[in-house]
Amino acid sequence: MRYICPKCEERFEVKPPSGICSHCDAPLVTENETRQSDPHGESEGSPPAKRHL
Repeated sequence: MRYICPKCEERFEVKPPSGICSHCDAPLVTENETRQSDPHGESEGSPPAKRHL
């Protein structure tokens, strides 16, 4: 699993023991978590009914 810093976008193959970005000291999240909030994916703002039209 890969980790990414939401602040500076530094990517890590292995999560540091502290769970903190070594560049800006922000807490790391998994790459999957950042994709869920990506505007290219499904967003909560778009109604699911649009897909059925």
